[in-house]
Amino acid sequence: MKKSEEKEDIWGNKYTQHYDSDGHKSGTSEEKEDIWGNKYTQHYDSDGHKSGTSEEKEDIWSNKYEQHRDSDYKKAGTSEKKEDIWGNEYTQHYDSDGHKSGTSEEKEDIWGNNYTKHTNDDTGGCYLTTACVIHKGLPDDCEELMILRKFRDNYIAKMPNGNNLINEYYHIAPTVVSQINRDFERESVWERVYSIIKDIVNLIKKNEYEKAVKLYITLSRNLLIKYSKK
Repeated sequence: MKKSEEKEDIWGNKYTQHYDSDGHKSGTSEEKEDIWGNKYTQHYDSDGHKSGTSEEKEDIWSNKYEQHRDSDYKKAGTSEKKEDIWGNEYTQHYDSDGHKSGTSEEKEDIWGNNYTKHTNDDTGGCYLTTACVIHKGLPDDCEELMILRKFRDNYIAKMPNGNNLINEYYHIAPTVVSQINRDFERESVWERVYSIIKDIVNLIKKNEYEKAVKLYITLSRNLLIKYSKK
């Protein structure tokens, strides 16, 4: 997990200082403007060399996003503002192939300093449900996972707000999983989570899809509320 913090140099110029997961400085970003008046962000590596740029764009549907380019000005990915089902804003990042590569979220430390928390999507797929069945010693092709994956792709993804719900799951689940695994009562927590997942699977089997979605949202929300305080 990485962090970024707004800074100001001795001349009053504002910039963003980035840190790696160990707290070491990993580079900076600075707002710029080209000769035509177009604004962009210039990124620098830890040695102060230019490492790429970011620029605000708008697609043909008027959706705003940020286009990233590497030091050779080749497209290196995009970022898009999102909002989860509870109204929390975050930024979803995509690599050059359009695959999700992580998220960023505005935070505030205990002293009131604002910073940006970055989360990578390299968790090995060990999200909430998967982590739960792994805890139970079940295989990747167990009934619970197979049914839930099919339910995700064939029902939730086709709901009016389904993709936002799925994106929210992948946004919050890694953090929740990490916090549960740090809990000294994690054994009992995973048992309770598995019990609810079994209830969701049983609802799906009975074709009670709306109830299954509502129970899933309740489970995710309660875990997020509990473990976001830790």
